[in-house]
Amino acid sequence: MNITCTRHGHCAHAHRLDAAVAAATLLPVFRGSGHHPRPPFRHFRLPRPAAVIAAAGLVAAIPALLPASPASPFVWNTTLANGQEYVRSAEVAAFYRFDRHYESGWTTWFRSPTLAMGWEVDTSVLTINDTRFILSSPVLRRDGEVLVSRVDLVKWIDPLLRPTHVRETEDFDTVVVDPGHGGIDFGTRGRLGDEKEYALDLGLRLRDALVRRGVRVVMTRQTDTAVPKGVRGELATEVGRSVLVSLHFNQNNSPAVHGVETYAMTPVGLRSSNDARPGLEAALGFNGNRRENASLALAAAVQSQLLHRLGAADRGVRRARFAVLKDAARAGILVEGGYLSNPAENARVHLPEYRARMATAIAEGVMQYRDAVRARPQPPASGP
Repeated sequence: MNITCTRHGHCAHAHRLDAAVAAATLLPVFRGSGHHPRPPFRHFRLPRPAAVIAAAGLVAAIPALLPASPASPFVWNTTLANGQEYVRSAEVAAFYRFDRHYESGWTTWFRSPTLAMGWEVDTSVLTINDTRFILSSPVLRRDGEVLVSRVDLVKWIDPLLRPTHVRETEDFDTVVVDPGHGGIDFGTRGRLGDEKEYALDLGLRLRDALVRRGVRVVMTRQTDTAVPKGVRGELATEVGRSVLVSLHFNQNNSPAVHGVETYAMTPVGLRSSNDARPGLEAALGFNGNRRENASLALAAAVQSQLLHRLGAADRGVRRARFAVLKDAARAGILVEGGYLSNPAENARVHLPEYRARMATAIAEGVMQYRDAVRARPQPPASGP
C-alpha cells in the first residue's frame, strides 16, 4: 500500500502520521559516561557521540531533523507481515532526515548530530539517546529489508521524534501524586519492607520536591490508608491543569530481574508492553486515553531522569492499561521504582537516601516535561 505524506505529515491516507503526533517528547540526554546496567532482554547498545552526550535534550534537537518548509509529498510503501502493515527502515530515515542510516548485523542505526536511535531485528526494543521504549510489535527482516510496524511508527516513534507537532499537551501547575496500594493492600511484599510503605514514603518525598519547585501537589493518600481503585484516576481528572504520577514497586518470579520502568496509557488498537497474549487486548477493543501521547512524553522525561540519577537498569518506557491510567483524563504515568523481589534492589529501595534521589529524579522529569510544553510553538490552527 502507498501512503502519501509530506515530511510535515500531510497525508492522503486516513491513518495519517500526524494523527498520533501530540506529545512533546522531551527525552533528556545523559551527561558523562551514560553507563547504565542493561535489562535482562537481548543486549542492545547504541554508539553515542559526544554531541549526543552533551546535548541538553531532544526539545532543541528534534526540530533540526525536519525540513524548514513543506516538502514534496512523501510516499510510504508499506508491506504486510504477520497480518499488519510494516514500513522500511530506509523510509523512516528519509522521512525524518537522519544524516546517517546503516545496518550492522541485526541492528539498524539512525544518527544525526544530536540524536541517536536504533532498533534490533526480532526484538520490540526501540532506543533513543540511550533510553529504551518497548514497542507493541517486533522489528522484522523480510527479503533483506528491516521493517518496523506502521502502528508503532505512528503511536511511538513519530510522537517521540516530532515534538513540534504536539497538539494534546496542556500546561499544568498541579501534580496529582498517587502512592500505590495502602491500608490492607500491601502490594508487593519485599524481604525488607512492603510496597505500600515505600510508595507512601516516595510520594511524600516527591510532594516536597515538587513544592520546592513551585508546583502545587494533590495527594491521593498521605497515610497508610486504602484508596478505592476508581478514586485515584477520577481525582486526577477532577483536578484542573494537572498531571498524574502514580508510584509503585515491582516483583517478578525471577529474583534476577531488576530495574526501573515507566508506563503510559496504551493507545486504542495496540497491545500493552506486558501483554502475555499478543493482540488480545487490542482485539477486545479497550479504549485509549486522549492524553496517551502526552503521557508518553512525560514517561520518557521521567524515565530518563531515573536512569541518569539512580544508575538503575533500564527496563524501558512501556505501555499498559492500568486502572489508574485508564480512569484519568489527564496526562498520567505509573512509575515502577524497582523490583522488591531482587534482593540487591530491595536493599537499595529500602534506603531513605535512595528514595530521596528517586523523588528528585521524578520531580526533575516532571519539570523538564512542563518546561518543554511551555516552550513549544503553538500548533497550527488546522491540521493536515
